[in-house]
Amino acid sequence: EIDVDAEWEDFSEKHSVRCRRTFLWAGSRAASIAAIVCTSVVAVAAGIAVTVAVIDHKPGQIAESVAVAPSAIEVPADTITAKSDTARVSRMPVIFENEPLEKIMKEVADAYGVEVKFSNADAASLHLYYKFEPSLPLNEVVEQLNTFEQIDIKQNGNILTID
Repeated sequence: EIDVDAEWEDFSEKHSVRCRRTFLWAGSRAASIAAIVCTSVVAVAAGIAVTVAVIDHKPGQIAESVAVAPSAIEVPADTITAKSDTARVSRMPVIFENEPLEKIMKEVADAYGVEVKFSNADAASLHLYYKFEPSLPLNEVVEQLNTFEQIDIKQNGNILTID
């Protein structure tokens, strides 16, 4: 004969333990989900902050914020001076987002004291995303820009010709 009361007690004890285990597991699951949600919110907020900083950035601001003192040293007339291959004004990177190549090259020309000539009008209106690093030598900047398939930049002295 089966004792129903004893079996019921045994079942009740086992069932209540399982509920606690399930509850504890569900609690850690909820904590994990909450941690993932909080981390995601922080990541999105950081992304928005970076985007706002990039959008608020204007290339002209860098050049205005750097003071360049004129040289007070007189150079004798017979001294040979070489053109510097590094940027003159700003050492801060300039980020161009969907800007025409003509605008990018104007910034490069101003930074390095070179002249830019476009032999193709379509190339001048080509919009690019480019991070201009004035601390790099001019030939490296030209090499970086030449990685774009649509343009070909050739340097001849202090003239950059763009095809």
